[in-house]
Amino acid sequence: MELILPDTNAWVAYFAGREPVAGMITQAIRKQKIVVSVIVAAEFFIKATPRQKRRFELMIDTFGVEDITWPVAREAIKMRQTALVKSKRVYLLDCLIAATAKLKSAAILTLDKRDFVPTGVEVIEVRPHQVN
Repeated sequence: MELILPDTNAWVAYFAGREPVAGMITQAIRKQKIVVSVIVAAEFFIKATPRQKRRFELMIDTFGVEDITWPVAREAIKMRQTALVKSKRVYLLDCLIAATAKLKSAAILTLDKRDFVPTGVEVIEVRPHQVN
């Protein structure tokens, strides 16, 4: 199994126990193949319950969190500029998540690959109709 970086929606599905996302993340955790982005963590914490926050903090304590470093920012800038030239919609926050995944050699696990397709990073999409 390769490293995966779940986006915010994937973490929401995981904590709700929605398959197959929950199983995919559980397997990655067991194999220590998980990457946590500081952007994703911040987005998740905004609407998380106190219990979810405690569980996610344990995850961060175990795996750490990938901060926005200058190399990550530089890569995100390139991704955003490339997307704009191609008239593709992509937000800077999504580019920061994608840049983190790229520099960690991880695939992004998401429910909506449209957020990341213009970045050129490997994306594993679980479509909403596949999620219980």
